[in-house]
Amino acid sequence: MRIHRQPARRIQNSDWQGQLAGFRIQDFQVHRRRGSIYVAVLGSSMLVTVVGLSALMATRIERRGAQDAGDLAKARFHARTGIEMGLFRIGADANWRANRTNGLWETGKPVGTGSYTLSGVDPGDGDLNDDEREPLRLQGDGLEGEARFALQVTLNATATPLSCLEVSVHASDIVISEPATVIGDQIISANDNIVAVGVVVVTPDMEAVGGFGGALGPGSTTSGVPPRALPNPGNAFAYYLTHGTPISIGSIGLRVGVPTIYRELLSPTNNPYGGATNAEGIYIIDCEGNRLDIEDSRIFGTLVVMNHDANSVIRGSVHLQPAVPNYPALMVAGSYNLQMSAIALSEATTGINFNPVGTPYLGFDDAALDDTYPSAIKGIVYVVGALATSDDVAIDGVLVVGGTLSVTGNLNLTYRSVFLNDPPPGFID
Repeated sequence: MRIHRQPARRIQNSDWQGQLAGFRIQDFQVHRRRGSIYVAVLGSSMLVTVVGLSALMATRIERRGAQDAGDLAKARFHARTGIEMGLFRIGADANWRANRTNGLWETGKPVGTGSYTLSGVDPGDGDLNDDEREPLRLQGDGLEGEARFALQVTLNATATPLSCLEVSVHASDIVISEPATVIGDQIISANDNIVAVGVVVVTPDMEAVGGFGGALGPGSTTSGVPPRALPNPGNAFAYYLTHGTPISIGSIGLRVGVPTIYRELLSPTNNPYGGATNAEGIYIIDCEGNRLDIEDSRIFGTLVVMNHDANSVIRGSVHLQPAVPNYPALMVAGSYNLQMSAIALSEATTGINFNPVGTPYLGFDDAALDDTYPSAIKGIVYVVGALATSDDVAIDGVLVVGGTLSVTGNLNLTYRSVFLNDPPPGFID
């Protein structure tokens, strides 16, 4: 048996090197593929980590945002609670203007898991108690966690006038005695009775809570009406006493032994009694028990008379008119008498210029002595006690008497609705 052997193949050097070179290239490519996969996996892991952290951070931010939004909503609720408490405070206290300061009312009052602070201010002059018609600004500051919220509301006073301003004359009682003539264009009313003594003429319609006596007419009479509201004397005088300028009774000259404002001009720019002037024309005379008469003078302002003798009187030709159109012309803390003349106040007769520069009449001021002024009271006349009128009394406005109004002579009434539409301090319900 013959054995055939294949001849041994001689590997050429070039073939070996080629195979070896091929082997190394293949091995390098395998290692490079493994490194690329590692990098890719590492990058993917980092990306997943970043996404996870971002999602976690977003969740925390959302949770914190939701918490902050909730705290802010609660803080707003607390601020509103403060406002509501402010409304409650003023609704429960009729004297809140006097009892509250201009500024902080309550600080850090707990409500739920937060608190509120309340303040109330007069946005005008910073004085809550000087005028009941001025607005009030309430601010509530709510606190919840780190959230704070402020709310403001401005309350404007709605002035409800006293019902006594609806008529030309209102008094507790009215007694009209012969000879008397009452002429007017609006109702006269009494919280008790209206009585005629003798033969009188009354042209306005009349209303009384009680009844009527004597021969009254030709105006109609209606009894059993609801009483009308009179001012509260303390409230009525408060504003004027606070804002008025005092005049000493000792500075007023004597006429027949009686302190008398005689042939004088009193106005926002003119005070003949040595004191300061008053921009609103409000002057207060404390008579200290003395009698005070007013005669042949012009008062352009609001005159407040108090602590005087009951025999005090306004007589002759006198022109009274408030400097502030809807203010009272005369306020008397007691009883008084009006004995006025129908003759006009004359500059030529008195030798006094009643409308110098700074105190115009009907829009005009001058240095001449040729003007005249009707003898009348234009505005509100408020007398706390009794009032007696005689001779020729003209009132162009509203007459309010807390006691009995006694009328003899002529009483001429012209009603003005400005006081009802825009009631002054002290005449608001």
